[in-house]
Amino acid sequence: MKKVLWVLLLLPLFLTGCYEKMVTKSYDIKTTYTAYIGDVILSEEVTMDTGIATAKLSKFELLYNGKVGNTINITYREYYGYTPQNSFTSRWLVKDGFTQQLNYDLDNSKIINYKGRVIEILEINSDNSIAFMVQ
Repeated sequence: MKKVLWVLLLLPLFLTGCYEKMVTKSYDIKTTYTAYIGDVILSEEVTMDTGIATAKLSKFELLYNGKVGNTINITYREYYGYTPQNSFTSRWLVKDGFTQQLNYDLDNSKIINYKGRVIEILEINSDNSIAFMVQ
């Protein structure tokens, strides 16, 4: 009975297109940031506001894992939104097979281009942090 009620409440929103898809980014273009080991370099998430609740649809992030010599290590992770039954709260779950370990040799280039995002490494600091800018 509860499932039928939810379908009846949400169906008009989907049929009329009365929902707003939103993209939230963790960065601003041309702004300098500092990342330490384990920090998220950048992330983007797509959500949908139905007017009743906000549903999480997809998310990705790049994490800084440190450096070896002049090579930096980054992890790419992709998530999908999951809303448990009888709940208005969505949560992120890692997509199986959508995690990659990336290594970039900064002797070749200080520009990282991954999935259409361009990151310029400005400085590698002695405390293993990096200064970077998203272009």
